[in-house]
Amino acid sequence: MKTKTLLVQVQIQIDTAQPGQHLTLPSGRLEGTLVVDKPLTLIGQGVEKTFLDGQGSGPGITVETGEGTVILEGLCVTGGSSPDGGGLQMHNGAHVIIRNCLFQNNRADDGIGGAISMDEGRLEAFHCQWQGNQATRGGAIFCGGIAETNFIDCLFSENVAVHGGALALSEGARSHLLNCRWVENRASRQGAHLYLQGSQSRTPSLQLARCSFGKPTDDSAFFNDPQFPAQVVLEETTLPAQLRRL
Repeated sequence: MKTKTLLVQVQIQIDTAQPGQHLTLPSGRLEGTLVVDKPLTLIGQGVEKTFLDGQGSGPGITVETGEGTVILEGLCVTGGSSPDGGGLQMHNGAHVIIRNCLFQNNRADDGIGGAISMDEGRLEAFHCQWQGNQATRGGAIFCGGIAETNFIDCLFSENVAVHGGALALSEGARSHLLNCRWVENRASRQGAHLYLQGSQSRTPSLQLARCSFGKPTDDSAFFNDPQFPAQVVLEETTLPAQLRRL
């Protein structure tokens, strides 16, 4: 089946589904952008079989509902491109849960959140991987405004940005990470793994529990703005001295 036709058929299923319905996505590459505007569960055949491919012309998937929860499971989101969330875009305060997904090679050139960008709403991720995504801020993830994120058993590897190769947290955003790993992320300026920056009126919050960090582990790996620092809570997690001091 042609990949464009496959995308259209899945989009029709989404558009005609009832809120709360579970939809099983087929194996194959869905080229373009899926749009979800109601609470649904989308279950793929696994990250090596079901691909949401933005083809460099938009995000792989956009969630627009502000009511209920959208659940994504067993998908690879790849090839997305947008200045604000290359892989997944979330609007209207959406609540999204992702399980066993891979976000790979998505881009936000001259923008924020190579894989995901959000300034409101809530994201929960379980057993997911972010690999090879790229942006100006937040190569994998950018969380700003009043966004809330939770990551459990996730891997951030080989993501690239100017600020915050893996994760950038700003304004009043809150993020809790449990049993997560960072490996070989890069930033050309600050924070290869983590970039944290508040403002005069808002302070971001970061909690790391039983997390581990691979290379790099020098001063380039972590940045917490000394003028507007984030609140950082560590549980069974060791960070280099330069971040612990801030």
